[in-house]
Amino acid sequence: MFYSLEKWTPLLRTGYHLVWLLCWGIPLHAWDLEDIRHIMTAVGEVVEVDDEMDELHRLDRAWILVKTP
Repeated sequence: MFYSLEKWTPLLRTGYHLVWLLCWGIPLHAWDLEDIRHIMTAVGEVVEVDDEMDELHRLDRAWILVKTP
């Protein structure tokens, strides 16, 4: 579950942030994970998408977890 475990210090920084983005208006022909990753390269690296988007329960919006620099 953990890659490493370190004692916290004020100098300890991750170097990135994880942010959930709510995306509207993605065209249906781009509604797969590879196209979503390509769209999100302007923001950061895609880490995860919500289950509703992944299982095609909702096609109007998607929650996407992005790792930003």
